[in-house]
Amino acid sequence: MKKRISTFLLALLAALTLTVPAWAETQPGDALIYDTESLLTDGERQQLESLADQITWQYDCAVYVVTIYDYEQYADGVYEAACTIYNDYDFGIGEDRDGVLLLLSMYDRSYSLYVRDGYAQSMIGSYAQQQLEDSFLDYLGDDDWYGGFHTYLTTCADMMQQASFEFGFEAEDIPLMIEAIPVNADCIVLIITKVEDPDEIDTRFSKFSPSLSAEDDAAEDDITDHFSDDVLDLFQKIKNSAGAVSNTQNEEPQTAAPRMLQAGLNHLCTFSRIVKDAYTAESALYKDPEAMQYCLVLTMGDMSQQQFGKICNIASEYGSIQKVEPARSAYLQEHFEMLVPQDAVSALAQI
Repeated sequence: MKKRISTFLLALLAALTLTVPAWAETQPGDALIYDTESLLTDGERQQLESLADQITWQYDCAVYVVTIYDYEQYADGVYEAACTIYNDYDFGIGEDRDGVLLLLSMYDRSYSLYVRDGYAQSMIGSYAQQQLEDSFLDYLGDDDWYGGFHTYLTTCADMMQQASFEFGFEAEDIPLMIEAIPVNADCIVLIITKVEDPDEIDTRFSKFSPSLSAEDDAAEDDITDHFSDDVLDLFQKIKNSAGAVSNTQNEEPQTAAPRMLQAGLNHLCTFSRIVKDAYTAESALYKDPEAMQYCLVLTMGDMSQQQFGKICNIASEYGSIQKVEPARSAYLQEHFEMLVPQDAVSALAQI
């Protein structure tokens, strides 16, 4: 028979998930590893459970492993089955039910990753998901279930740690000091600093404003208004000064160097469909015959640096992006196979 009796598996998974409270009540120690196919020993499952629990609560993003016999018991596709299990069994933590799920279907040895939109997606984007899959697939292909699941969990932790290091900022109920530093007419830099001693703020900025008593509310309002006017005047002077310098120098706008996006064809097509309406410059598609990778070269054209920067930021979610210096451009033309010489973004968007 193609399938076992599905009711037994459903009951087994349901019984396991009974140990997991609703997402609003999830606590450290709740189950995160659901091995309904008994691929792991009890000791292995306990070790993975401990590791998953540590990662989940360190980064506020749940990491799950679920093994089932056949995904068709839940949905027509393995990814849709992962979505169904995640949502039907109230997986995830926090108000937005943040989390990542690795589903393994043993009947046809298929798998899927489900990354919850929002916080989890911000830490593990589309390109990162491909890297995550590459990290554990060899283990699963060799039936090393513990090695594959352990690598999946540790790679998740590495990605979350990197995202937290680059973008994270936990206030931890500590007062924050926010300073605004004008850089030019169109940009300011915000410096956000934790201040464990609130008196430090008064000491640091005491020279900028007179000491005010609680009884002088009217005088305080006048000073605040005056200070606000001074700040606005400062920004206006900076803007006027930048405009004057721009007019006197009369320089041509700088053109950024081209960028090369290296990724699989599917990722390049997805990226192109997203940016096809915003990207107006020339582009070319190359193929590396040795590494069997594709390279999409993007130029700035008549776009502004800000527009081109946004395009490159989006591209970084789908592969490795590098600056194309003249020497690299010559190397591409000599050693790589040119597939689409111009307007490659539009061509890829139609695939």
